[in-house]
Amino acid sequence: MTEIKCIAVDDEPLALELIAYNIKRVPFLKCVATFNSAIKANEFLKNNPIDLVFLDIQMPEQSGMEFAKELNKIMVIFTTAFDKYAMEGFEVAAVDYLLKPIVFERFEKACVKAKEIFELKQFFPEEDPVIIIRSEHRVIKLLLKNIIYIEGLKDYVKVFTIDSEKPILTRTNLKGITGLLPQQLFKRVHKSYTINFAKITTLETDSICLGKTRIPLGDAYKNQVKKDFLKK
Repeated sequence: MTEIKCIAVDDEPLALELIAYNIKRVPFLKCVATFNSAIKANEFLKNNPIDLVFLDIQMPEQSGMEFAKELNKIMVIFTTAFDKYAMEGFEVAAVDYLLKPIVFERFEKACVKAKEIFELKQFFPEEDPVIIIRSEHRVIKLLLKNIIYIEGLKDYVKVFTIDSEKPILTRTNLKGITGLLPQQLFKRVHKSYTINFAKITTLETDSICLGKTRIPLGDAYKNQVKKDFLKK
């Protein structure tokens, strides 16, 4: 049976107690410890391997968002009373973003998502950096270096790679899949496109060339894309 070792971090005693109680109600979770600050949790993680962190955001000394950015290969589920951090939560590839007060059904749904990710990682041990996606009835492991660009189509995206003539279609949105990718390499350049920055061959006024493929450059992204391109 799958066992996911986790900790909970929240500076509010009642909120921390409730999260710990909910963890105990999920059979595949094991609560190893709870902490009232990110600094204490960070000290614990130096000597104790953990799979998942339930993490508040607004805390003294160090915020949960700052702490999450320091975590390496540890899944994060944010638990917060503020929805304004949701976009930033996607940027650190959080498994889920739960708003207080958290009902157990919603909590359990987030835990199931974490379980799916955990089991896929066990099934596909990492060599080079990869992303694991579902397409139709398949589970596919894609090397990040092989992804050229991603096109968003409402509730689906097309992933174009160097080793396939046809794109891979998966059920998610562009914001969601972009949030799972390393931000220093994959950048949104248009409302409908995220590209592998390493694949750029030419940057033009209103478009980007990735070899023979031309991608439109959105007005809202032009300044940042040009700035990042000149840093290369």
